[in-house]
Amino acid sequence: MSAPFASPRRRLTGLAVLCWGLGILSVALPAWLITDELRHPRGPFRDLGIAIVLGAVAPVLILVSFGANLVYARLHAWAVGWRLKAVLAAQVLGLGAALVLWGAIALESHRDARVADRRGAVYAAVEQNDPAAIARTLARCGADCTDERDRLLLLAADARAHQAIEALLALGARPSSDSRAAARSLRTCEGLHLPLLTTLEVSIARDDAEGFALLLPDADARARRRAAWTAARLDRLELLQRLLDAGVPLTLSGSILDENATLLNAAASGAALRVATWLLAERGFDPDGVPLERGRRRGETPLAALVRFASEVPDAARFGAFLRLLRAHRAEIERISPATGGTALQLAVAAYALTAYDALVAAGASEAVLTAEERARLAQMRASPPPARSPHADAPGCIE
Repeated sequence: MSAPFASPRRRLTGLAVLCWGLGILSVALPAWLITDELRHPRGPFRDLGIAIVLGAVAPVLILVSFGANLVYARLHAWAVGWRLKAVLAAQVLGLGAALVLWGAIALESHRDARVADRRGAVYAAVEQNDPAAIARTLARCGADCTDERDRLLLLAADARAHQAIEALLALGARPSSDSRAAARSLRTCEGLHLPLLTTLEVSIARDDAEGFALLLPDADARARRRAAWTAARLDRLELLQRLLDAGVPLTLSGSILDENATLLNAAASGAALRVATWLLAERGFDPDGVPLERGRRRGETPLAALVRFASEVPDAARFGAFLRLLRAHRAEIERISPATGGTALQLAVAAYALTAYDALVAAGASEAVLTAEERARLAQMRASPPPARSPHADAPGCIE
């Protein structure tokens, strides 16, 4: 905001400059930030900066300038012209606007806190597996919880709260196939990362056959497809077979999109021996995967998927057993993986999977395929080997 014209008195010159400077800065700084954001949008952090300037910095500058102007007017024995009075009036309006803004923020914060409390009560009822409390707290939460029911169902699946699952299904919740709507990331106790699992996948990850049976009838085809891939990866053979009986095709070629991969790839990505043995021995799956088909994404060989598993879980004894299973079914150890353009041995170097590298060499993989750059990386791996155990192993809440 503007400030008074310079006083002829020398002792007031500095004060007049301060009034002018603070007043101009209180207007110029927010104006510059807003203009810059409109010309070059930079996301929520810039928006936060603008909010801080408008809600805190600018009002403080106006307040200081207002105080300086009052001192200036007092030193003139209040004999000031209309210009300074207009400035003071405008600054009072600016401070009033700041107070209104602060009040709105406080009210919104209070409302958000109350909504969070009501939602927290619903979450607690779900975790306690109490259908009556769920109905009561949902009614109290009202419209603020309308979009929360699918997330609550995910929470119930994760807690193995079967009565809560039944109650939420009866209230219209559904096991969403969209990870943006409701998803949870988990880790196995070996350290394998399972990102953005949907509700049906969580019940599989928790090996909860009863919860799975409750959720399956209301799961759409996309949710079942994702669940089948996760069941194969986590070696939940019985649950995978139930999904296949429910209509998921055995020829599934990816968890979400067609990736030119098979359920054997899913099993290899978790070194799932029971599922892999069933697929190879009883379902006749090709141990090398499928040829690259036109119009599909570049999939990996099961052996490459197994190497990626070893890069996350270097101490899994199942790696060697799974490798022997593939070799027993005549998998080509030198086969080029479409996704990487190299052999499994080269992928082991790229993925810094030293245990997988040594196991592949012991199984007969040729080191002659390595480029000079890969040999240098291998030497670095030998000199500074990766951890023998995943740093994420045995994390709280991990799954077996």
